[in-house]
Amino acid sequence: MPPAHTKDMSTILKEYLKLTPTSKKKHARACKVFPSGSTRDPFFLKPYPVYMVRAKGCHMWDVDGRIYIDFVNNMGPLILGHNHPKVLEAVKEQLERFWAGAPSELEIELAEKILRNYPFCDQLNFTPS
Repeated sequence: MPPAHTKDMSTILKEYLKLTPTSKKKHARACKVFPSGSTRDPFFLKPYPVYMVRAKGCHMWDVDGRIYIDFVNNMGPLILGHNHPKVLEAVKEQLERFWAGAPSELEIELAEKILRNYPFCDQLNFTPS
């Protein structure tokens, strides 16, 4: 006999559907424009993913007002959490200077740092994926 604290999958599914009705609607809409209904396949949960509206630090809020702890941190890039004040300050400062459309010294500096740490590489290329 399973422990008293375990729930069967049908009970868990019913609870999920009850707690996430707005995400269900968002997913139905997303299925019309994305092949799987999601652009974040690694994070896809059946029957549909939970859609988020904001985040700060290690917390995220979904479209139904529920709060979550983000243990994934976008697979690493958000190691400081969402909306970290120092990151926001640095991004704002850079946006006020220059941020896209033409080469800049910042991309050269970044490439030089990367190549110093990977001496087996002669050159590199930045791509959007």
